[in-house]
Amino acid sequence: MKKAALLLVSLMALAYPATKQYEIVPYRNCISSAPGAPPYGISQSFINVVDDSLTKVSVWIGDTFTSEPYKVEVKDSATDILLAHSQERQASQCWAWLDFPLLRDNPPVRGRTCKVIVTRPTGAAISYAYDPRESTYAYGCLSVGGTAHPGEDLAV
Repeated sequence: MKKAALLLVSLMALAYPATKQYEIVPYRNCISSAPGAPPYGISQSFINVVDDSLTKVSVWIGDTFTSEPYKVEVKDSATDILLAHSQERQASQCWAWLDFPLLRDNPPVRGRTCKVIVTRPTGAAISYAYDPRESTYAYGCLSVGGTAHPGEDLAV
């Protein structure tokens, strides 16, 4: 079984330590699976709270039984403009964070809603963890295969 959890990180303009944009931990045994085919896969919307570029997304990978790689994109939700993307990455060990250093395409706008999208270019399934409590992150929601799941948030 594969689990995906994301950690979205930004680099502050003046302070170099990483700043978390969004973080949700898995809730109990709330796991599911979705087709990983682009352009949908799984995604989470969030509000950008810093002015500088996004630098990294980390995905919690729970399965290395298949060799299909993962890919991450970050887009502006209103315009669908690509803000950042990753190269394809493969997990080398089970139950570990797989870091996706982001290539910057466009600067994010502070206060705008963005979405981080995880796909598998081969279309292989992505299993993921989520939190179903509506009060967890009130400013976005999980989307699976292009269908929004209000009240659920991707574990990142």
